[in-house]
Parts: sequence; C-alpha cells; structure tokens
Amino acid sequence: MNPASRILNITTAISKRKANENETAMKWWADVLAQPADKGEQLKETEISRRLVAIIDQVDQLSILLRERGVPEVLYHNAHLKIKNGLSPAKMSQRWIEIKPHFGPEIITALRWAEWAVGSLEDTISNEDRQDIQAKITELEALLGDDSLPAALRQILRRQVTELRSALEDYVIYGIGPLEKAIKTITADIVSEQEALTSSANENPEETRKALDKLKSAMATTVTVIDKVAKTAGNIGKLWVISKEVLDKIPF
Repeated sequence: MNPASRILNITTAISKRKANENETAMKWWADVLAQPADKGEQLKETEISRRLVAIIDQVDQLSILLRERGVPEVLYHNAHLKIKNGLSPAKMSQRWIEIKPHFGPEIITALRWAEWAVGSLEDTISNEDRQDIQAKITELEALLGDDSLPAALRQILRRQVTELRSALEDYVIYGIGPLEKAIKTITADIVSEQEALTSSANENPEETRKALDKLKSAMATTVTVIDKVAKTAGNIGKLWVISKEVLDKIPF
C-alpha cells in the first residue's frame, strides 16, 4: 500500500458508482468519499473539501516518492496535474460529466504503474481491525455524555476521541500516518494533563478509573494494528508504553 494504491481505491469507487452524471460533483464526492465512521450521515461541503484537499496532498506525496526513486518527471507530471484538477474543491458545483475525464483509463494506468514503481510502504488494515478501533472509539464517545465523569476528564477525553476518530476517517486517504500522529498527540496530552487526571481520580475514582481503562484499551488496540501493518518499526510502541506508565501512576 502506498499513496498511488489509496488514490486508485478512490478512482475505483468512482467507476463503480452508478448515478446521473449530470449531478453535481459534490453529490458524487459525498457518496464516493463516505466512510463507515460517518455512520451514514451526508457529508457536508466543508468536510468534502477537506477530504479532497487531503487526496491532492497524497498526489503531491506520490510525486515526491517517484522523484526520490529517480523517475523522470515527464512520466507522471501531466497525469498527476490532471488528477489534482479533477479533485479541486472549486469544481464541486460543476456537473460530474465535466469532472469524469480527469479520472479516465489513462489515469488508472498511470496510477497502477506508480503503485508498482513506489512499492509497498505499509500493509492494509483489515476491515476487522478497523472495526475494532471504531468499537473502541464508540465506547469512549459514550462516556462523553456521562455527567458522573469530572468535567476536566470529559474535556480531555473529548480531545482524544476527536483525534482517534479523525485519524480513522482519514486512513483511506493517508494510510496509517494519522493514526500514528493521533497516538503521539494523545500521549503528549496525557503527559501534560497529569494534574487534571489526578484531580479527576480524587473527585470520582471509580468512574475515572473506568474511563481511563477504556482509553488505555483504545490506545492499545490502535497501536497493535499500527504495528501489524507498518513496514518499518517506529516509536509508536514506545509512546504507548509512556502513556500507559503515566496512566498507571494515577492514584485511585
């Protein structure tokens, strides 16, 4: 799996969609870019734009990877420019039939070649593993409406749930990068919020312990999945150890 693989998955989804091509591009993108984490809700224009910009970023990343491998720019520049023009959020009001040529057969061929030229950078997260992470996020989300949790703890958990949820939503575009970043961000948050977490434990030890156990479980599941698909060893496992040590030291 690499940026070309992920862009190919999106273009494949485009080719499989059967709908009126006189519809606006925004309607097509709302369908094509929808993820299980969206829970069937219609994507808003701002979120569609964000995801399109993220895909454009992956096209640029693909260009960098090909350049690093010594591939002459003439072999991919025009194809990548055509893809980015088709992805432009500024064109969402246009009819899809006007956007469709930006993702024609020649673009598919170019992406398949680029996928081969770059090589596999990470394995694919299985649907089962993605569902496991989503289930852990859902458990944490359920805690946010619990009034028995100290307010400071709810605020911390809300930030961390947002990080994990956004990272999982962006997986199909960016790969495991956002999940790795989420673990780093959550670890830094846990370290910086030790005083607030300890205060929450003093205020309501039982509910705080249950909430932090769910957080630890969510982080452990995410780290296990990252380690499973990553091609090169990183510091994610070490960061999880740091987070766990900090959480385990909180007095209940």
